[in-house]
Amino acid sequence: MAETIYPERLRCKNCRKKLDKIVLDGLFCSYTCAKVPTPSPNLNDAPRHCKREVGGVWGWKTKFRYDNEVPEKLRKDPATNIYSCDYCHFKHVGHSRLQVETTDKLRRTVADAKTLGSVIQRSREQRKIEKKLLAKALNVPVIRITEIENGDPKMNIQVLFAVMNKLRIAVELIER
Repeated sequence: MAETIYPERLRCKNCRKKLDKIVLDGLFCSYTCAKVPTPSPNLNDAPRHCKREVGGVWGWKTKFRYDNEVPEKLRKDPATNIYSCDYCHFKHVGHSRLQVETTDKLRRTVADAKTLGSVIQRSREQRKIEKKLLAKALNVPVIRITEIENGDPKMNIQVLFAVMNKLRIAVELIER
């Protein structure tokens, strides 16, 4: 059975003091009660998962006491990961955003759905984006991405355009 954690847990698991300001792992009021070493205040001593770089300057990641303290916008984002830090024993937010670089336009003549699917697949693989992550970002099942990449004639056109938009693939129609 899972243990009740803060904010439902009102008292420290060890000393039974009221949990209010500092809450470690959702159970303890201090590092002493948690029986873990106090983290160094020096940013250089902290591991990578406890700090972040913004504009070339390193700083501490935001510390949250429990999952619901994280803003709802971040909790609903499929590219956001909420994790317990094993260094400071708070919750942090990590991101696995799709990094899509804009490159020079590449012109290809696409005659059928199968060719278009292979262009999309190559584009996704060049950018090192997994099908699962792309599907999660678009809020569609992975099978829809597979159908598009296989050139299935019954593919969902709305999903096709969403994939092309996410991968920044432009289509130009030429009359023959």
